[in-house]
Amino acid sequence: MSRHFGVLLHRWAGLVMAAFLIIVAVTGSLLAFYPELERLINPQLYPKQALKNKLDMASLAELAEQLVPHARVNTVLMEANQEATLVIMGLRSDSSDQLNKLGFDQLIFDPYTGEELGRRQFGAISQGVINVMPFIYMLHYNLALGSFGMWVLGICALIWTIDCFVGFYLTLPQRRKTTPPLSNRNTSKNWGQRWLPAWKIRWKTSGYKLNFDLHHASELWLWAVLCIFAWSSACI
Repeated sequence: MSRHFGVLLHRWAGLVMAAFLIIVAVTGSLLAFYPELERLINPQLYPKQALKNKLDMASLAELAEQLVPHARVNTVLMEANQEATLVIMGLRSDSSDQLNKLGFDQLIFDPYTGEELGRRQFGAISQGVINVMPFIYMLHYNLALGSFGMWVLGICALIWTIDCFVGFYLTLPQRRKTTPPLSNRNTSKNWGQRWLPAWKIRWKTSGYKLNFDLHHASELWLWAVLCIFAWSSACI
């Protein structure tokens, strides 16, 4: 691969990925505080007080099916730290059109009293603030576009992985057109010395060179971490 082609590939791959990576980075940062933000935004979805015993999963599933007779319980999530209990539901019919008519796929209960605290279609921001954090989760996971969004992010992660190696290649010193008759040891040392500046930042220089060094050196020092992030994202 020629160096000129590598520069163009690295540049345009970075520009294409930038928007997606910004979305994933911002939403991922928020998801790190998912329980805290969910409680802050929707305090009504959490038990008013912690009692001695919680209801078991079977009791909560029966309660959910009594409240919505035409639906079935798929999953009961007993969350820790005295949080609400999510009951994920679907219609007894396997028709997706009928599931949309239900209008929700989660019932939220007080795990101590069995009181219904809320209903929502996970990720549907049209339902208001009750779905802010679920929407952020869907935006992070698949751009809130379902399986199509997952493919888009997967392809971006694959491009990012390849671009990590292209960027690493561009940091390597260029081959000299004429090589002096040195021993193999001296030639190797000379090559290493020519690569060493790529790891450094010239602080007392022009704004352009400083920006270039920050990009160049940070990519080298953080290359392993970035490559792990990129490849793990592609696998997910």
